[in-house]
Parts: sequence; structure tokens; C-alpha cells
Amino acid sequence: MEEEYDFKSDLMSLGFEEDEIQELLEYATNDIDAKELKRKIEFLISLRLRNETILMIISENPLFITTELEDMMNTVDYLKNRLNENDVSVVLGLEPYAITTSREYYERNEHEIGKYVGEEGIKEELLSNTELFTFEPEFLIERIDYLISKGHKDHLEDIFIDDIDFFYLDDDEIDNYEFRYEMR
Repeated sequence: MEEEYDFKSDLMSLGFEEDEIQELLEYATNDIDAKELKRKIEFLISLRLRNETILMIISENPLFITTELEDMMNTVDYLKNRLNENDVSVVLGLEPYAITTSREYYERNEHEIGKYVGEEGIKEELLSNTELFTFEPEFLIERIDYLISKGHKDHLEDIFIDDIDFFYLDDDEIDNYEFRYEMR
């Protein structure tokens, strides 16, 4: 008979406190899940994320548990190609969905966003508006096309920074949205 996996001891050895361990135990319903979660946590630790940040990512992003570690590693590889290691940690700590967004979404959204902010603006957008890169690409394109049709093409960069809420509105709400950026 196989010995039961001691996930709690592993979490203690990774530096988690008792209350943090209790929270993490809720996400591992069996030994297989626990071992996989440990691998993902070790990966996040290797990126220099603090325990509080790791807990935030896991608790605020339901996709974290079901996303394959290899996919997360691929996403981090994408981010490291555009940002320094410290900035990658910052991005992951600010946007819980950043780690589970596919590399394909990042690349497609980078292409679309890059049309309006340029190559040099991509890094700034990744750092300040990571959530733009986590949107489903067709949705992002539809919203940008809508903004252009309403005469906002020259202000897209301002909208990305000042009016990210616009991208969270339901379709029936977007016509009434009042933009915060200043019309020039």
C-alpha cells in the first residue's frame, strides 16, 4: 500500500505559516492534486513571489488549479522575453490571471495593442495594464474596433491606461460609458 503524501509538511518546508497551509489544503483534494499544486507553488517561489502573492494568485484565479504547469512556464517564458525578472514577478503579483493566460493570447493581444502603442509601449502596457493581455483576443479586437468607430483611435493608449473599466462593461453598457481620459 502506497504511503499517503504529506502535503502539509512540504508546505511547511516551503515556508508557509499554519493559516496559509490550511488555505492551500483546500485546493488539494487528493495526493495527485497536492503533488501538482506543490510543483506549481515551487515554480512561483522560483520566480521570487512571496507566499502572500502565491496565495492571492491561487485564491483569486480559479484557473490556476486546472492550468498545466508547462503552460504557466510557457507564459512566464513569454513575459521574460519582454520584461526583466523583477518585472515578471511584479506583473504576476498585480494580475492573478497573468500566470494562466496562454502565450497565444499574450502574443495575439500584443500584436493588436502594439498597433496603437508601438513596440516600446508594449513593455509599459505589460507593466501597467497586464489585464489587457489576458482578454480573449477576439473580444479585445472587438472593443478596440468599437473605440475606433467612435473616434477614439488617437486616444487608445490613454484609454488603455485610464479607462480599463471600459473593457469590463457589458455590450449594452458601452455606448453610455464616460471616458476619463482628456480629449485633446
